Amino acid sequence: METDSISYRPRNGKGNKKTQSKERFKDFFNKYFVGGKISRNDYRNRKGAGSLAGGYSYFMPLFQLIKNHSAKDNVPLNLNDSEVCKNQDIIAVIVKIDFGDKSEVYPDKYIDEMKRGEWTKWNTPRKYKYLEGKGKKLILYDRELKALTVEVEIQEVNNTNDELEYPWCNKFALGTLKVYQKPIPIENLRSINGFENFSVYRKDRSSHRNLTQEQYAKLIGSEESYDIESNEALEGYQSDKIYLSKERNRDLVQKRKIKDNFTCQACEFRLELQGKFIIECHHTIPLADTGERITNLNELVCLCPTCHRIAHTHRPPYTVTEIANIRK
Repeated sequence: METDSISYRPRNGKGNKKTQSKERFKDFFNKYFVGGKISRNDYRNRKGAGSLAGGYSYFMPLFQLIKNHSAKDNVPLNLNDSEVCKNQDIIAVIVKIDFGDKSEVYPDKYIDEMKRGEWTKWNTPRKYKYLEGKGKKLILYDRELKALTVEVEIQEVNNTNDELEYPWCNKFALGTLKVYQKPIPIENLRSINGFENFSVYRKDRSSHRNLTQEQYAKLIGSEESYDIESNEALEGYQSDKIYLSKERNRDLVQKRKIKDNFTCQACEFRLELQGKFIIECHHTIPLADTGERITNLNELVCLCPTCHRIAHTHRPPYTVTEIANIRK
């Protein structure tokens, strides 16, 4: 677009004009194509004055036209060499935690509650469309710790009740919850192209940000991986077997095996030999992090011996979806 300025009517409706520089146009462009912001509310200034939302009706038709032609002609979107992500590359959504009574999330409790398996869903004030689809991840950003703390795959997204503050329910996929052993500091996130201003006062007012597969790989790349025969991998594998073989856990293990139909949830292996099924139970929350405690059914998942060994070659353990991708 060869123009020095763009004029628009601000949302106060009085008809006065403001001049929008090319930099502001780039801000709109990157919000739409990089950040995945498509709602008018995503472009509002909280105080109202000088709100970006005034340009919404001017820019959206243009952006939608660009998007449609780009998809049709397979043309990559790029603005001034910025790294613009395609919708199909988005693998995760980073959600900033709202602490307090409305959300019922408290900074001094939620991590321990996650480790104990007390959370099976995460509610949000509106629907985040990129959380729908197999393998899509929800990553939680803790504003007080200034770090990413939890990651989980979302099984399904449902609207529970429009009258609630947080009506959209994002249900966790079984066996995918990870509490990062070491929270990922905000500096790591800001080092990734497109996230330089993440959670910077007055520059980033968004409640969430989308993460491409490449960005996710850079963010998570610092996690530990082990050789399958290493002491670390064997220790995790053996601790599962020893802990779950104890008498108080046997009934729970059997219930999980029945629920999963004695089938590996990663590779779908199922074998009965001499009246017994070749299947194991995997504890999705590392026992090394929490110590021995009461286990609940949702913390267990059935894996074949091979997939179970693969799970413990990584810390935190690979999720069911990640194991399935490794074995493809």
